[in-house]
Amino acid sequence: RPISQWTAQELADEMVKQGIVASISPRHVGRLLEEATLKPHQSGYWLNPPPTLPLTRRFKTFAKPI
Repeated sequence: RPISQWTAQELADEMVKQGIVASISPRHVGRLLEEATLKPHQSGYWLNPPPTLPLTRRFKTFAKPI
């Protein structure tokens, strides 16, 4: 399955398997992700990014209503 859906346990197991570390606990993996402000379980996707207020204001200055 995609790496973005791995649990802390799966990440810890893979790190040991690849020889990155001799051992690591899933909790420590979670702390490292928190420290790096990575939250793969909270990733969001859009087809289009939400509009920003300044862009909307700039658009209104040159767009005319139909």
